[in-house]
Amino acid sequence: RSRTLWAAAGLVVLVIASPGFNTPLLYFQRDTLGFSKQFIGNLGLISALFGMLGALIYGLACRRFGLRTLLTLSIIVHAGGTLVYLLYRTPSSAIVITAVEGIAQTMAVLPLYDLAARATPRGSEALGYCIMMSVWNFTFGLSDWFGSLLMARYGLNFKDLVWVNSGTTAAVLLAIPFLPRALTDKKDAE
Repeated sequence: RSRTLWAAAGLVVLVIASPGFNTPLLYFQRDTLGFSKQFIGNLGLISALFGMLGALIYGLACRRFGLRTLLTLSIIVHAGGTLVYLLYRTPSSAIVITAVEGIAQTMAVLPLYDLAARATPRGSEALGYCIMMSVWNFTFGLSDWFGSLLMARYGLNFKDLVWVNSGTTAAVLLAIPFLPRALTDKKDAE
């Protein structure tokens, strides 16, 4: 019955629903760029390490800025971070871009989790987390499928998917003004 929790879940859907390119990226890395499986695995490690750096940055930022500001900035950072994939051509560029995207992706996700935590009614924290993770997992899988469909059936190439993903992510900025102010206008320290 919590409208705030469903509003938070809706924002997660909007952010994650951008046509994904995880599977197309794997094929681009292997088939076009000729990266080895080991190198692709190493890129996953780099993404995780820089994701932890993004979490540290968010931990500092959430004490200084309200959640509405952080949500806005995170979506801008995520949409901009996605655009760096347009320069994805060599192993060196892949390493740098993977690091940037690791930070950008974490910076996009953590404000959503923060919003979900604030939106969940007291005593229902586990249910709130379950709803957010379910929405996240379903939408993420659907997003990757849709991005792959656009590439396979409609002839978009990898760079086209990057533009579509970044643009649809940026469009989520239009939804932020509709979030309840009671959830978004406080800093974490408050």
